[in-house]
Amino acid sequence: MSGALTAAAVVAATATVYSANEQRKAGKAQERAANEARTAADKQANLADQANNRANKRRPSVGGLLEQNMQSGAGGAGSTMLTGPGGADAGGSLGKNTLLGQ
Repeated sequence: MSGALTAAAVVAATATVYSANEQRKAGKAQERAANEARTAADKQANLADQANNRANKRRPSVGGLLEQNMQSGAGGAGSTMLTGPGGADAGGSLGKNTLLGQ
């Protein structure tokens, strides 16, 4: 009788291991399908974004750029980033020797 119980226990253990293995395989297949679906959705969203960008191309406002440049240049040479808002020093050190130049 103990042989029958042992055989029944082995069969039950084998069935449990087989069932767990099948569940693991099914879980991996489901995860793989989810990853493929996510990749396909990302690709589709990217294609839709590209199509939207092609349909709604932005063009620079040449008139606006020209107006902006005209306004920034209205201050003369004193408004450049190199000289600052006060302009260049008229009595500068051009042609003079400095310690750096000696």
